[in-house]
Amino acid sequence: MGYDPYAPSGVAEELGVKMVDLETLLRESEIVSLHAGKTEETRQMINRQTLAWLQDGAVLVNTSRGALIDEEALLEEVGKGRIKAALDVFEEEPLPTDSPLRGAANILLSPHMAGATLETIERLGWSAVEDMKRFFDGEEPLNRLTREWVLHAT
Repeated sequence: MGYDPYAPSGVAEELGVKMVDLETLLRESEIVSLHAGKTEETRQMINRQTLAWLQDGAVLVNTSRGALIDEEALLEEVGKGRIKAALDVFEEEPLPTDSPLRGAANILLSPHMAGATLETIERLGWSAVEDMKRFFDGEEPLNRLTREWVLHAT
């Protein structure tokens, strides 16, 4: 299942994803993984109300943006032992040493590096080497950073 109010028509079906509203997704999923950008609309989209929709034993994973979750509400909910969370991103980064998230039970924390596996780092290195080779051979790099890309990504 997935929730994305802006997904292009037909894309979900092509991927075999059943699109539902956020409440249905949270109520029916055992594991919820967030993959949204930080906007005013997504700010604290996971809050007291939406956390209450999660079923007992659910796991909430956030490798997207820290601002998507109301961290105080999350602390309250995991403190009840009803749900668990895995967080790679936080409202404030780096996560302050005195953050209550650090000592919370039922929360797994990583320092905004969940994607930094050995394989990923190796692939990034080879990609950079390949693009440098292409550049010096007079070819267009595959991963060229453009002004348009930067403006779109921010």
